[in-house]
Amino acid sequence: MKKFLLALAVFSTLFADEKLDAMFDIIKAQCDNGDKKMCETIGHLYNDTVKDKEQSKIYFKKACDMGEYQACGFLGLVYNELNDKKSAIQSAKKACENNAPFPACLFLAETFLENYDKANFMKYAKPACQTRQNYKKFDKIKLWDGRYTDSKFESLCALHESIEVCDSIKKGAPVPKAKPGWQDYKSICKFIDEEFK
Repeated sequence: MKKFLLALAVFSTLFADEKLDAMFDIIKAQCDNGDKKMCETIGHLYNDTVKDKEQSKIYFKKACDMGEYQACGFLGLVYNELNDKKSAIQSAKKACENNAPFPACLFLAETFLENYDKANFMKYAKPACQTRQNYKKFDKIKLWDGRYTDSKFESLCALHESIEVCDSIKKGAPVPKAKPGWQDYKSICKFIDEEFK
């Protein structure tokens, strides 16, 4: 982790082309020597700074293949941006199922929600929302292309929680009082049932 932070700190202070090239060469050499975190770093640099999705894909994949599962999640996002939904889901699942839930599980939850796939939405929203609890100390979350804002995260987690409550009501649990600002659970559950027919 220290190498990763050091590389980013040094990189952010360099602006001249020759210095950028030299920094890329140093980090690439570390990646080529098996440093999976440096491979992920190069993926981020190509994606965020150079704006080269194909190169970022290569390095995120290399890091992912070495077992840097967070990179698998970012690889999934790159595949999604390149309109390769099947590879995006496959890479994000690899991250999410190997304890690297953010952003992978959130991406998967959103994807399955768009497809009205309740079971998979619930499967991937749960670890994403658990991860959200770890980020509560931050006021806002902005990741990658800015799509995953705090309000988007909160909305997906609120839906996940509502579905859990509605499923427990169907199994005979008492109907709880709705949270302030929410409709009653009877109305919420009816809406959920209609949406996920």
